Amino acid sequence: MKQLIFFLLILIAVPLSAQNISAFEKKVYTDNSQSLPYRIMFPKNYNPSKKYPLVIFLHGSGERGTDNEKQLKNGGQWLVDNLQSNYPAIVIAPQCPENDYWVNAKREDLPKGSPIRLKFTFYKDSLANTSMKLLMGLTKEWISSGKVNKKQIYVGGLSMGGMGTYELLTRMPKTFAAAFIICGAVNLDWFTIHNKKTPLWLFHGSNDHIVSVDYARKAYQLLNDGKREIKYTEYPGVYHNSWDYTFKEPSVFSWLFGHKK
Repeated sequence: MKQLIFFLLILIAVPLSAQNISAFEKKVYTDNSQSLPYRIMFPKNYNPSKKYPLVIFLHGSGERGTDNEKQLKNGGQWLVDNLQSNYPAIVIAPQCPENDYWVNAKREDLPKGSPIRLKFTFYKDSLANTSMKLLMGLTKEWISSGKVNKKQIYVGGLSMGGMGTYELLTRMPKTFAAAFIICGAVNLDWFTIHNKKTPLWLFHGSNDHIVSVDYARKAYQLLNDGKREIKYTEYPGVYHNSWDYTFKEPSVFSWLFGHKK
């Protein structure tokens, strides 16, 4: 009997989860025969004559592909719970293909036994790679759609998506009102040349073994210069999955939406 009840509970829970994530419609952005799958969510009681804030959410490397589903694995429910009603917004979650990366960077596997598994080398002033070009095109398309409040455009992401957030802020420095970055990394020399004002909230686990916490610590130290608003939350003893803790933070979206251009 207990096994039957457990099985029935699973059957009940799965459709509820799927129903929530299904708030995101499937779309594909195309430009010169190249395409970028993305999901888009509109607020409840969406009014097409009204302009809404726009939130771009960038996934990590483990969610790359072309199924137009995996990019919501980490964060999809968080976005639904907060941005359909509490902070009504148009939310776009693009999916980077398996053979590409949001940023133009070299990744190196470090020797076994190293406290950090990967080393990243970011190329200063390099050309945007294919996925970043498509992401920029998608963002600009929605900004010019007439559906978006241009004073409330936000971006955030985790891991590779955190890196992509930094790069999007670098390449479109006057576009975003604020951004959040979870366990990301960046070429600070390049970023500080091009982006000098966007408010940031950084999150990182102190024991991150994939993307070193030093990226966040150095970013906070350098960017906390009085010229921009910046916050930093570090989770003691937490590894690379710092997004699990960020998603439980009660004030991420109140902080984000508290900024306007």
